[in-house]
Amino acid sequence: MELDDSGPMPLEHMIRMQELVKLAKENSPYYSMHYENVPETISHLNQLPMEDHTSFGSPTRVCHQRSGTGGTTAVPKTSFITRQELREGGQNVVNCLTRAGLRPGDHVANLLNGGDLYKGFLDLSLALIEATVPILHLPIGVAPLNAQAWTIRTFSATVLVSMPTVVCRLVDYLIEYKELPNTVRLILYIGKLLHNDQKKLLRQVFPSAHIGPLQYVSVDGGFIGAPDSLLINDDSDATIYVVNT
Repeated sequence: MELDDSGPMPLEHMIRMQELVKLAKENSPYYSMHYENVPETISHLNQLPMEDHTSFGSPTRVCHQRSGTGGTTAVPKTSFITRQELREGGQNVVNCLTRAGLRPGDHVANLLNGGDLYKGFLDLSLALIEATVPILHLPIGVAPLNAQAWTIRTFSATVLVSMPTVVCRLVDYLIEYKELPNTVRLILYIGKLLHNDQKKLLRQVFPSAHIGPLQYVSVDGGFIGAPDSLLINDDSDATIYVVNT
């Protein structure tokens, strides 16, 4: 929903915005206070108070985990996550792994970011504990490239889960040092879009591997959707997701 704050919103946008504000006030202690003085009828965006990152990230708020949302500012916002949300997030990852073709006996290389308030590495780690088939978890993270390559080769990784830029850097290293593992059959990316030139790069080292997105998710929004197509092996940048309802 794209909105222009220079004038009144179209009626359909007004209705949708009022629904979103009502939902936030009813389900979030923070937004219950933040939107306390917002009228029921919202016709202009300037009726909504600006976010205060300091109060949003107050260390006095009770939760189970605090994670960073990234972003391009020097001080990105952080989100608070409950135990139940962590459990649900892990189950969603398990479902998406199964949907993508996780098999009994797979060796899953976890190349996601961990520490420094990152959430991806932990999410996948928790999910693999609940995997419905027996697998081997290789918790590599963003280790040095030579260490990533050694672990993948030594433990015969069959599945790579990674941000696109991370796996592309790894592939550049593998090409430069002529280390070409032949056990990888599935590459799942998350966090960013994998573009055509990146897919072609991956194909140089993993010509027969299936490549596709794991899920559409954000720290703030949680699980948003699963890819409609189980695997993407063509030259299209487009991915259609089934929205989580």
